Amino acid sequence: MENKFYTVMNKHSDQELLAVYKKQAEYTPEAVAAMETVLRERNLIQQASEQLAEVKQAEAASAEEVYNKFQRSEFGKVVSNAAFAKDNLNDSMYFQGYISPMHNYTWVNHLFIIFGIIGLT
Repeated sequence: MENKFYTVMNKHSDQELLAVYKKQAEYTPEAVAAMETVLRERNLIQQASEQLAEVKQAEAASAEEVYNKFQRSEFGKVVSNAAFAKDNLNDSMYFQGYISPMHNYTWVNHLFIIFGIIGLT
């Protein structure tokens, strides 16, 4: 069965096809398959794959930079999850009183744990 997108993709110039391939997430799987077929025929698949990898790497770096910018604005520095938990939970009364097994469980806490184990809610 012939791919209906093949003729459309084959009409694109090399540069247009490479530009479209970078945005392949916006296209259907059939259109992407047609792009890859045309790129293979024109011996451009390696170049297209490298460009796509660069785009994905830039997007990942951009998302990480947004996260780091948020941390800098809220905490004044970039902290790992473990460091944040260590800094903020060790002195927390909630953590000490209700979560930490090393700090005074009450009989109610034990009751809830037993209910959780046997499945009563």
